[in-house]
Amino acid sequence: MTTNIVESINSVLRFARMLPVVHLIDEITNLLVCWFRQRGELAMKSHSTLCPDLGEIKLRKRLDAASRMNVVKINEVEYNVLDGDLNGLVHLQNRSCTCRKFDLEQLPCKHAIAVCRHLKLNPYSFASSYYTRATWAAAYAESIYPVPPEATWVIPENLKKVKILPPLCKVMPGRRKTQRIPSKGEKSRQKKCSRCGVKGHYRST
Repeated sequence: MTTNIVESINSVLRFARMLPVVHLIDEITNLLVCWFRQRGELAMKSHSTLCPDLGEIKLRKRLDAASRMNVVKINEVEYNVLDGDLNGLVHLQNRSCTCRKFDLEQLPCKHAIAVCRHLKLNPYSFASSYYTRATWAAAYAESIYPVPPEATWVIPENLKKVKILPPLCKVMPGRRKTQRIPSKGEKSRQKKCSRCGVKGHYRST
């Protein structure tokens, strides 16, 4: 089980969550500006065909593994790759393999790379466009601008008359929670007893 992107953002903004709404939005805007600038510069400096952290590293590892495989041609589009451990039936036209990695990741598996070497084809051409450096750079090509001062805002007259009320919610008594509740199947971090060092109880209990 993995934590979704909402929990990741929640962890980054764990200190800014206590700020007023306007300052929280400014903090989120500044964070996105920093992320877009850093990732955009990394994409422009990269000279690899695929994204270095995802496609390029995986494909290079599979290139080494594919060099020790034998390819048997079945017909014009299907090839049986003898892996020695788990053979793969590759269909180049459909970009699929019986190991399912080519189908799910849309990145050539080691069996498909062995077929590409056998046919003297470029395995990079069979990778999805989502893994390319151009797509990575295009994702961070836009600019995010800060919100100008309120005195410079141009607000139509019909919107000035609209009153936005806060949502109706019941504030529960007690101290507000600052940590999320672990989902089912996720390991909860239990604190150790300060006396014996064993989880599951405390010094007072």
